This record gives sequence, structure tokens and C-alpha cells, in this order.
Amino acid sequence: MNHHTVLEKLYVIYQTYGIISTDSRQVESHKNAIFFGLKGPNFNGNSFAADALINGAKVAVIDDAEYYLDNGRYVLVDSVLDTLKDLARSHRQKLKIPIVAVTGSNGKTTTKELIGRVLGQRYKTFCTKGNLNNEIGVPLTLLAIPTSAEIAVVEMGASHVGDIRELCEIAMPTHGLITNIGPVHLRDFGSLEGVIEGKTELFVYLQRHQGKVFVNSTNSILCDKAKIYFNDPIFYPEENDFYHCTYLEETPFLVCVSESGYPIRTSLLGRPHFDNVATALCVGKYFGACDTEAGRAIADYVPSNNRVQCVTKGSNTVLLDAYNSNLPSAESALNAIKLFPHKNKVVILGDMADLGSESRWYHRLLVKLTDQKDFTAVLLCGIELTDARDYNRNAVYFKDKESLATYLSNQIYKDGVILLKASRCFSFETLLNSIY
Repeated sequence: MNHHTVLEKLYVIYQTYGIISTDSRQVESHKNAIFFGLKGPNFNGNSFAADALINGAKVAVIDDAEYYLDNGRYVLVDSVLDTLKDLARSHRQKLKIPIVAVTGSNGKTTTKELIGRVLGQRYKTFCTKGNLNNEIGVPLTLLAIPTSAEIAVVEMGASHVGDIRELCEIAMPTHGLITNIGPVHLRDFGSLEGVIEGKTELFVYLQRHQGKVFVNSTNSILCDKAKIYFNDPIFYPEENDFYHCTYLEETPFLVCVSESGYPIRTSLLGRPHFDNVATALCVGKYFGACDTEAGRAIADYVPSNNRVQCVTKGSNTVLLDAYNSNLPSAESALNAIKLFPHKNKVVILGDMADLGSESRWYHRLLVKLTDQKDFTAVLLCGIELTDARDYNRNAVYFKDKESLATYLSNQIYKDGVILLKASRCFSFETLLNSIY
């Protein structure tokens, strides 16, 4: 069976049942799913194909002949991942709706969520769930878009040059934006110039396909790049731009004023979130959303999934930001905690991942930022931060999370605000159990 015939067969099953699964353990609650036996560094999904079929999958797509049985329920292909991508591309081609692509170094998920809520005031809107933003997540996102959707917002992540280009070829966005560009994933991008090249692949795709781009006019890198590719970028948030809104204050939560004069009191911490809010409001205006209703939708948004969540632990407020960490976002979090009225301010940080050869330098800068009289205590965890201890002799250092957890369990913090921030690999949310 050739690849085209395979895709046609799979798409008929997909149209009938509309269920895709990559986890054999979840198939039982998703009867008649198409199971894709993906491979990873530490697992081979082919080996779970039989379990998926027993649990109720309609067919199993595999690329290892060792697991194939000629019973009509296995589909043997050259590459399971490529087949998943091609199936998603086929579905996208049948969806005659706008797709707004969101990428950037920081703020992708929050911006995506805000845009989704703004557009949801007027359209049946589908957004990427969680952070399914890579070569597996984007196809799964596209295949989850129902035919009833009127518009979709798709988050795209990248750690190498070429990643965004490939995701655009699958998702085929009609509109897009880059939240910002900063020093993230430097181990794989190689340099900030590599990050710029990788992220602006979205601009290249949109320009070649007559798409529209939303650009923050206060970001010189994005402005300069947009002007190279587009004659008519849609700018925000300055006074003479397509959309204009104003930063007002942080109380400590961000407050801004929309173009129509509506005051938006958000649940977002940190001045950088103004850019995320402005982006969503601009996209909303472009697609005809009511500015006041858009402002209300943003005001109602409460962060979740370990992204600057406010968690109450006894008499303390914990700012849980355990999903990602890099120097710009860490600096923003440190500035935000200083705005809280609490007398006791405790900073607990973990290493920043994927910084490559620049890692030592960025961790030294971060440790310097923690050496402030505003903070009652500073606890720094990880090999990189510990190696930079000379830059803040007042901090307490821990080589690993376990020793930090033991230390925390013996401390009593009262009426304080506590920042927990680290890269995802640290799973810092588990430290909540050690805070009393």
C-alpha cells in the first residue's frame, strides 16, 4: 500500500471517529482511536501497539515490521511521525479557516491563551492545548481542530533553525506573530542570531503565502525584520499603530488601558505581560472583536499550569513559575515579587536549561540580580547557580532539589511571598510540599 493510499485510509477512519492517540494507556477512554506508535529516546511506541488495539484502538500505525500482524488492524509505514504530520497536513488543507501562529522566546503560551479568549468572544475558536507546540504537538493540535471551528490559534515552539519552517508547512498559518526574541535554547540555536533566524522563519512563510503578520512596534528586532518581508505589517501598541493601548501600573498585577479606554485589571504578574495583552487586543481588533469584551476576557484570565500561579500555603503567597526559566523571564519575576506588600520576600530559583556555551555567563548575571536588599532570603538550586556563588555571597546554595526540599521543610515562613522559578526539568512545583 503506497503512502497516499495509507493516508486516505487513515483519514477516512479519522473522519469517522475523530480520535488520535499516541499513548496506549489512554486509548481505553478513546475508543476507536488511531494509535500512532511514536518512538523516542527512551521508548518505542511500536511495542505498545498491541496493547492499544486491545484497549479499543481502531488501528495502530507502526514503522517496525517486528510488531506487524496481517490482521487488518496494523498499518505499517516508513515513519510513524511523518505519517502523523502528513495526516495533520491533510486535515489542515480541508479546514478553510484562518490559523494564527504564535511563536517567540517567551510568552507564547500566555499570548496564545489570551488571543484565544479574545477571539472566543466572537468566533468558535480552537487553541493549542497546553504547550503542544513541537513536531508532535502541532500535528496533534491540528487533528484536534473540529470542523465547526471558525478560527484557530496554534502555538509553535522551536529549539533549532528549521523547526518553525517545518511546523508552518504542516499548519499553514494565514496569520502570525512572534512575541519576542531572547537568549533561549542557545545550546541548539548556537547564538542569538540563530534564535532570530529560527523564529523569523514564520515571517518568511507568511510572506511567501500572502499572510498577515502582527508586530510589536516597540521591539526593534521584530520591526526591522518585519519591514524586510512585509509592506503592511500590523503594528501595535503605540499611539499611531493599528492598535493602541497603554500600560498603567502593576498592583502588583498588571493594569492597562485598552484602545477604547477600558481599564483591564489582569491576574498577570510582570511588566512584560503588557506585550502579551497588547498582542491579543491587536489580533482581536483585526478580526473584529469588540474591544471592551476583549478587555473583559483578558481580565478574566487566570494563569495555570505552573506559569506564575498564585498558590496559598499557610499565611504565605507562593508565585509558582515552574514551567520555564531564562534570564529575561527570571528578571521579570524578581521585579514582580518586589511589588508585593509582604514584608518577607523569599526567592527560590533553579538553573536555567539549554543555554549552551553561554550558560555560565547567564547564570552569573542571574545570581547578581538576586543580590538585593528587597529579598529576605535567596535560595539557589543547581550546579550552574552554585558555581556562580561568588556573585551573591548572601544566598544559600543547593546542588540538587532534594537538599533544597529538606532545607525548606525545616524553615517556617510567615506572611511572606515566595517565588519558585526554574526550568521545567527541575519540576519545582513539588517543592510546594516542603513549604509550610
